Amino acid sequence: IEQKVSYSDYNGAEIVSRINQTPTTVTIEAEKINLDGITRVNSALWVGEPFDYSGDKAINFRSAASINSPAGSDSLIIDCMGEIFLHSGLGIRFDLPGGGRTTTIDFSTAYRIIWGDNAPTYCQNADMLDGYHASAFSFSGHVHSDYEYVKPSSGQAIRLGIYTTGQRLNLYLGGSLIGYIPYTPA
Repeated sequence: IEQKVSYSDYNGAEIVSRINQTPTTVTIEAEKINLDGITRVNSALWVGEPFDYSGDKAINFRSAASINSPAGSDSLIIDCMGEIFLHSGLGIRFDLPGGGRTTTIDFSTAYRIIWGDNAPTYCQNADMLDGYHASAFSFSGHVHSDYEYVKPSSGQAIRLGIYTTGQRLNLYLGGSLIGYIPYTPA
């Protein structure tokens, strides 16, 4: 700090920006602080005081991207009007603090999920498939206007389809219908 910053100007009006310094802390209080050039944080960057839930805390990038923690929560919202890229040389993990495998990844609001050559082929004990042989199925199923189906990951030409118009569960082998079970909607 090369220059003294007073609390009032020559006319006695209060100056908005203030710089206060103690032996361990420098406090810069201003309506707007511009950091031009490369800015480094050597340890941790806190936005707000730890455990302060009184208001939203945000980091904004230009006008169409931000990272926000809503008031009263420990949630984190990454908002972007463009694409969000996650780059990693070793992988991306979704873990809870303290471990465990109860993290849920919700794709229910996605318009489309493009798997490419990396479609999941193992679903552990996913009750949504059959609960017993879930590892035999992949998430390569498609949703059509009147039925849904899933395909096995083993390359067999078996398909299960829910034919809602005819109210039946269809079983296909090699693309041909080989049987069905009528059902009554719940």
